[in-house]
Amino acid sequence: MSPLALLLLAQLAAPARLTTPLLSFPEAGLDAGAAYQGYQTRFYRDAAANTVQIYLDGREGRVVTLLADAENASVGFSARDAQGRPAVLRWGDDRARVARTGRTRVFEYALTADAPAVHLGWFLLGSMRVERDFQYEKRHRAPYAAPAFTLPETDRLVAALERLPADVQRRHLALLGARDVATLRARLRPSVRVVTGAGDWHARVVQPSLDGRDTMIVEVHADPRLVLATRAGDSISLRARRGDRVPFTIRVGTTGRTLTPLARNEIFNRAFLAWLDSARAAPAAEASLRARWLERQVRGVELLASREKLMAGLPNYATYFGRDMLVTALMMRPVWHDAMSEFVVASALRKLSPRGEVSHEEALGGQAVREAASEYAALVDESLRA
Repeated sequence: MSPLALLLLAQLAAPARLTTPLLSFPEAGLDAGAAYQGYQTRFYRDAAANTVQIYLDGREGRVVTLLADAENASVGFSARDAQGRPAVLRWGDDRARVARTGRTRVFEYALTADAPAVHLGWFLLGSMRVERDFQYEKRHRAPYAAPAFTLPETDRLVAALERLPADVQRRHLALLGARDVATLRARLRPSVRVVTGAGDWHARVVQPSLDGRDTMIVEVHADPRLVLATRAGDSISLRARRGDRVPFTIRVGTTGRTLTPLARNEIFNRAFLAWLDSARAAPAAEASLRARWLERQVRGVELLASREKLMAGLPNYATYFGRDMLVTALMMRPVWHDAMSEFVVASALRKLSPRGEVSHEEALGGQAVREAASEYAALVDESLRA
């Protein structure tokens, strides 16, 4: 394990503080719960005030923690009942725990399965773009015993690297911080380890980046007095020792880069904020409901906005979309602070192509590696054919 991963493990136990969700869907009085068809989601701020979204998709049995930071990162896993059907999970607590030590940020929340047993698998740590495609391709529905998932683009990169002359291969491995091809190949999929201690059982899933410079970790914690926990390959089984209730805790750690969040008064102009205050102060019940709607909309914009970019939407598009961002800036000018237009234009200018074209969807973190891996493999093929 790399020194960075060891440091991250040590910092997972850093002192944490409690935080409550900024938004929850569906919300009583505002949403028709049946329309969500078993989908629940909450939005928080982590210890760096970056947006975190957790969603429980009861239809698909998928749980995803989106870290809407500078890496557009996510941690996903599937949850199934004893018959292999999507398990229905609920929140174990309204609050989450957040911590930060150096580069490491930790986010922890509690879940409960109202069933005698729940089986967790298909852990996927990395880019939300990869999680998005993983679900689009229905890979999360495959049996847990199916072959492990790796990105075909990085598989091709490793295969191309193996074909290089020994001296060239050594130089390229050094750039990736890997002593040999086996070390590099081991980074393509997460490792799973079980840790048992007094009063706590947890499974730790670790995913290093391709170059080993960043690490993501998710831990599944269970109280062994209440839950019998076992591991089978890359999946985890949790069984209630008594009754039909399985409580467990998810702890996510990352060393990814952060964004610089904007305060409400940096996003909206004074006239709009004064109007929002007047709507909140209206006495009638109907006005109160309207004020709740407005507050939710404003908080939604806050969760998308940072000094570096305006994200297109959560959870699947938690990154820069040049055209969408510019159009949004034009539409929001009547209610936005003047500086917001400056932020948007500056962000677009930083990502112009050499021909002056505005970038579409930004590739970050694991997605950037994925795209570059394809280019690398193509270049190696071309070089070896020459």
